[in-house]
Amino acid sequence: GEFVQLRSVLPYGDSILAYDFQQRRISIFTGAGKFTRSFEMPKFREGLWPHPVGTFRDGSILVQSARQFMMGDSPHGVNRDASVLFRMSGTGEVLDSITAVAGAERYVRTVNLNGRLGFTVHALPFARAPHYVSRGDRVFVGASDEYAIHIFDKSGKLERTIRHTQPNRKVTRADVDRMKEARI
Repeated sequence: GEFVQLRSVLPYGDSILAYDFQQRRISIFTGAGKFTRSFEMPKFREGLWPHPVGTFRDGSILVQSARQFMMGDSPHGVNRDASVLFRMSGTGEVLDSITAVAGAERYVRTVNLNGRLGFTVHALPFARAPHYVSRGDRVFVGASDEYAIHIFDKSGKLERTIRHTQPNRKVTRADVDRMKEARI
């Protein structure tokens, strides 16, 4: 029952949802921390890895699924694959597909060390990336490269879009310097 790679901790009604990425396991705890149950994340198409990112009022779970880079299919350079949002029951059954959005930009560096192939995946500074949150029975979806929030119901129906017309700000040298200082 121990975690190998705890990736998410989310409120789940009056309980707590914890996701172990390495074991692909969701565990539910009471608000006081007592274990109640666990279940495995459902299997998806090869190369797509699910990750819980929110919960709904009815106990279903908002899950984001994105590409997991694997040996042999990892293209060198900047990648921005699709990220799929769907709803899953509190026992691991896939209920509804909500939407697909452009995923986060990542830099893949492939290397050949003495005939052994390998790769690393890095988040890009100031990368374009999606953002999502669930509240009640809705999902709010935005991205760092557009001034828009798309609101979906939990079945995936687009209810409305909120837009603001404004050009994206340019990244300045001061922004880069602050980012470097923060990382160092």
